[in-house]
Amino acid sequence: MAVVRAIDGVFLPGGGLEDGESPEEAVVREALEECGLVVRVGACVSRAVQFVVTAEGVSVEKRCAFFAAQIERAARASILPGHETLWLGPARAAQILKHDSQMWAVRDWMKFRGAPWRGGLS
Repeated sequence: MAVVRAIDGVFLPGGGLEDGESPEEAVVREALEECGLVVRVGACVSRAVQFVVTAEGVSVEKRCAFFAAQIERAARASILPGHETLWLGPARAAQILKHDSQMWAVRDWMKFRGAPWRGGLS
């Protein structure tokens, strides 16, 4: 699975919606910006809500939607500076992701897909 290593941690590719953007359009944009991947968006596989405190000390309710996506091609020149794509097994990704909602989503996806949660490295 593709994850993004940035200066502030390891994340699933993604982020906030821009004005007028659908969640599916955001997936396409974020995969390109953060991983240099052109993707075709599939089904929404899970949703989560997480309460976080920003660096400025503001409490925020993050409403997350997680989508399956098929990689169509690489476009490495599109990656934003400071982002690195890592390819990890889902069990390893679930251990190191920064956001609890993302860790939960990967574990939930593994249950849905029938992959065992071993808690070890993949």
